[in-house]
Amino acid sequence: FPSHDRGTVGYMSFLLNVTDLSNMTATGSYFIAFGGTAGATVSIYFPRIYTALGTTPGTYKIGVLNTSGGTVLPTFIGQDLNLNVTYFVVAKVVQNATGGIDASLWLNPVPGAAEPAAGATNSQGSSSWPAAGIQSVALRQAAGIGTFEIDEIRAGNTWASVTPGSASSCVSYNTL
Repeated sequence: FPSHDRGTVGYMSFLLNVTDLSNMTATGSYFIAFGGTAGATVSIYFPRIYTALGTTPGTYKIGVLNTSGGTVLPTFIGQDLNLNVTYFVVAKVVQNATGGIDASLWLNPVPGAAEPAAGATNSQGSSSWPAAGIQSVALRQAAGIGTFEIDEIRAGNTWASVTPGSASSCVSYNTL
């Protein structure tokens, strides 16, 4: 995340492919979040992105929880997802007027398009926006989340920075 601009809004995107549900539970758990600190021990996870078993057998769902504190239940996108299919996931966090955290989640938005209405939102957790802002992206291994592949993790302070219409190559070549 840009160290010069940790501000009061953050976006992340990634590709998610769940390959096995055998250790996923109905309540699930979170597997990725921004961190309010960095280093070997990270605290203040926001937003927390969840996986849990779907309503149809053999499927799963994704959800978002803004942060911890108080009554904390994730809000899930109302769509069951299939195994072995790669989905494009985008999350957003914003510091609200009271200093708390509001979170939003999208599934398969169109890259390069304007920010659409979110598929799920959550502002239940009562923890405050970290004083130092967004410091890290944290990946978490936990019981209940299933087995999955995650790729192309992006973090930024605008929708466009995590959903570009085209990506520049990270490989450069010298032609002789």
